[in-house]
Amino acid sequence: MPNDTELLRSYAENGSEPAFAELVRRHVNLVYSAALRETHGDTGLAEDVTQAVFHELARKASSLIRHPALSGWLYTSVRLFAANVRRSEQRRQRREQEAFAMSELTENESPESVWRQVRPALDEAMHELGETDRAAVVLRFFEGRDLSEIGQTLGLRENAARMRVDRALEKLRGLLAKRGITSTASGLAAALAAGAVMPAPSALAAAVTASAVASVATTSALTTTIQIIAMNKATVGVISVLLAASAGIPLWQQSRLKRLQSQNEALQAQVQKISSLQKEIEQLQQKQAALSPPAPMGDKNQAELLRLRGQVGVLRRQAAEGQSAQNILNDIKRNNAPKSEPAGGSPIKSLLSKSPEIPMLPASSWTNLGFATPVSTIQTLNWALQNQDTNAFASAMMWDAQVMTRAGALFAALPQSVQEQYGSLDGLLLDWTLAHSPPTDSYRVLSQTEQGPNDMTLVEQRQYADGQVRENSVHYHRDESGNWRQVIPTEQMPKLEAMINDLSGAPPAGAPPAGGAK
Repeated sequence: MPNDTELLRSYAENGSEPAFAELVRRHVNLVYSAALRETHGDTGLAEDVTQAVFHELARKASSLIRHPALSGWLYTSVRLFAANVRRSEQRRQRREQEAFAMSELTENESPESVWRQVRPALDEAMHELGETDRAAVVLRFFEGRDLSEIGQTLGLRENAARMRVDRALEKLRGLLAKRGITSTASGLAAALAAGAVMPAPSALAAAVTASAVASVATTSALTTTIQIIAMNKATVGVISVLLAASAGIPLWQQSRLKRLQSQNEALQAQVQKISSLQKEIEQLQQKQAALSPPAPMGDKNQAELLRLRGQVGVLRRQAAEGQSAQNILNDIKRNNAPKSEPAGGSPIKSLLSKSPEIPMLPASSWTNLGFATPVSTIQTLNWALQNQDTNAFASAMMWDAQVMTRAGALFAALPQSVQEQYGSLDGLLLDWTLAHSPPTDSYRVLSQTEQGPNDMTLVEQRQYADGQVRENSVHYHRDESGNWRQVIPTEQMPKLEAMINDLSGAPPAGAPPAGGAK
């Protein structure tokens, strides 16, 4: 009787259906029994898991020919697929519960009645949200933007924007609940959409526009007049140089100088008047020095001389301010001077110039290659992130033992509602990765270094949508099933801990308790 390897090879190489049918007959009891336990006795879900496992066996037949123990692979796969099925079932039940709650809200409470409860505490609760969460609520429920617009505004993908909005709404609901205002998330969303933004009086926009423009114009004119009186040639010259240099200065620095641009033309026209004033001062000082003994001076002349002396002091101070402006210009020039680059050019060009014979693989070419080698695993992982495939993502990653222990304990301590929302620690990690990883346009593997029979380090380069290129060394480990998986290193623990603590509302490890000594 042929063994499992021979049957699997017959199916993989020749497409023999009888061979595959024999494999199913041999192992279906094992797979179904394990699936039944994983699904807590739900026969329907157990059958779904069994089908999914054997579908995966058919798809990966070529890569599993050399697997030492097919039964072990099937048993492990049951757990992975069962977790995925449980998450799907939990999401379905949650959607049904939300729909039921929404129907109850529609029957028993209108959005207007919920809004009357929310309205007195809404703005106070909104300002307790983080800046990004607050912006997500405003864009979605106050302005009625769709998720694609919100994603563009916040720099997120559409799915990440949806999760950001849902989390922000849930946080707002929790803050309102602390104030005694309870509602479902869907009820709160309906109330915000109905009452958060009310139409302003029809004439208010025009009145505000006219008033604001007039106010700015008056203030600008008054400020310009005052500064002209106290300005000298040195200050005007420095302003001109600053404006000329602003062409090569970033926008945030140009905004510091743009305020001076509107004044420059008027200041140039007043230079001659200031020059004339200085000459008049010098002439009076010469006349005064020529008088020996000093001749009595009339009250009018005495007052004029005192006024001009005061003006000289002002001009001297302005000269010092002109030097300060010159110093600012020098700092700006230094900050915007071209940075010295390595001999090979810019850092991006230097990275891309390595091994030019190895092409970058664009996102459009990524597929699920399985996990037979580290190189196939990295493409499958990228594909899983691109397509938000939780099962493939979980199969491509594995936890460092220390990280797994700590992260598992933190996840277990989360509120039950949060655990149900994500289903598992792997689901939480996928959600966090999608929300915080910039989109990858392409990647390539530069080298592979074997660390042992079951460990390998890959040096990979990634190019992101903004054109940036990063190079990383990534550790891969071959598990008991023969699959290569990327190891989540211990260095990621602080980020994971901060993320999980944020979900639970707990302070990060080592932070002082609220109200405690600093």
